Amino acid sequence: MQISERDDEESWTHLDTFGVSGPALPEDPENQIYDDWGLHAPQQTPLFTSHEDSYFQAAGTEPLGTDGDCSSDMSSLHPRSECYSKNSLDPIDPLLAPKDVEDYGPWPSKEHFLIDTMSAFPRSVFSQTEMDAMRWFTSKCGINGLPTLSEVQRHRKAILKAAGADTKLVDGDLGNSFALNDFSRILAHEMANPCVRPHLRFYAEDCGKHVSEARHGSRWAREVNANLAGPMARLECGGSFIDFYVHEIALANVDSYGTYAPVLPTRWFERSGKLFARTHRVQVNSTRTAFIIDASHCADIPLSAFFASLVELKGSHRAYGLPSPTEIE
Repeated sequence: MQISERDDEESWTHLDTFGVSGPALPEDPENQIYDDWGLHAPQQTPLFTSHEDSYFQAAGTEPLGTDGDCSSDMSSLHPRSECYSKNSLDPIDPLLAPKDVEDYGPWPSKEHFLIDTMSAFPRSVFSQTEMDAMRWFTSKCGINGLPTLSEVQRHRKAILKAAGADTKLVDGDLGNSFALNDFSRILAHEMANPCVRPHLRFYAEDCGKHVSEARHGSRWAREVNANLAGPMARLECGGSFIDFYVHEIALANVDSYGTYAPVLPTRWFERSGKLFARTHRVQVNSTRTAFIIDASHCADIPLSAFFASLVELKGSHRAYGLPSPTEIE
């Protein structure tokens, strides 16, 4: 298998083994192998090579990348609605509220959980007649109040609707039957799982020369489209939240003296546990009717320095003496 060469030769050192680290890019070969756990991750170059004391670098210095992060090509600017799509789960059925002291959710009680499990073993399924016999046996042994099979089946439908993988049985063209799960629902469940969600990472991370995970390498930071590699960062401000998106003009403090200026975030990333934006400097044209993106200057600005997003600027840009944030030359 031939491994495709990268535009940035310094980004990766290819080994004579198998794949490259993910995620996949549109220009990758169809038979490309991706290996995030092998020997390739340590070969990646660090995400950043130095930390600047001031936000904006001097003109002519090399920015984070030359493939869209700090280039003069603004063709990737687009409305916010195209950045992502919303896909949420259905509301939890009231039947699923646990009533037991021990939480067996989404089953309402321990008895519901055990009976549903007994009737769902894939290779040892209890028939309805056998389940009725079991309920009769337990009642004679003094165990009463067990749910009926119709109650269990009704709850099972609600559970599958709320937490199922939307499994579909498919018959292949060659006569093989197989089950297909909805991958988007699986991801939604992982996001909603309180045991999994704290371990998920959505941004590239600047760890200096230390590279031990895929998010520490340059592929995530330079090659992956910024609209996919963490397109938004949320700032909590006085009990409310402000969302800042890549490729949308925002206001931020650009120095330690409280000076604010319009900037254009091109990518969000983590550094020392905090979110930063790699930004372009934004200037106003001579007639003060539109913005000009100055791609020759880049700066790493912390999320805490931002205070007005595109949404706020649409209604208050005149108060700052600025043109509309949607007007870009």
